[in-house]
Amino acid sequence: MSAFFSTDHGLPVILLIRRVLLRAFELLREQNYNLAAAIEDQVTAALRSTIESSLRQSGEVSGFNKRKYETVIRQGQWANHDGTRLTKTPDLFFKLRDDGLIRFVGGDYAWAMQEAMMLAYARDGRTIAGHMIPEMTKTNRMTSLATVQLPEACLATAAAACSEAEAVHTTQHRRNFPWPHGKGPATDITVYHLWHRCSA
Repeated sequence: MSAFFSTDHGLPVILLIRRVLLRAFELLREQNYNLAAAIEDQVTAALRSTIESSLRQSGEVSGFNKRKYETVIRQGQWANHDGTRLTKTPDLFFKLRDDGLIRFVGGDYAWAMQEAMMLAYARDGRTIAGHMIPEMTKTNRMTSLATVQLPEACLATAAAACSEAEAVHTTQHRRNFPWPHGKGPATDITVYHLWHRCSA
């Protein structure tokens, strides 16, 4: 699952969204929602509904409320960096008032931003150390993803592992496309990886 956000505030906003996601997963479990059996689109729809109806409206998670954040959008359509693809649909979009990872690198997602977030629904014992890192260290993957920095755990206390999620990790990737209107080459993008347990 992919998500992106409109902000220049970096890690503090990522950690806020992580708290929102942790609470949303907790609420779904309290409602006996069957995370283990649901397909990705169903989990995303349930998350979006819970985040929007229960959390953004109530302000239950400090810092996340309808005064500070616009409506959370699911599968909104966006153009890529040069306007040639008009139906790119990240799963969730968080906007602060004020095909996976390659889509960020290639300018299909978050092309005007320098930071983005990917949320993984982890099942069947999959982990960052056991699955994501080995895959991303393969030579062909490092080339295709233009990897500048392999996955590293964030040091912030609020980014640490907990019972429902792994520690937040970051990667950095070079982007080889120009920004529109003669604004020069796109800068590298930092991607925050949030892996949440999605089992019973």
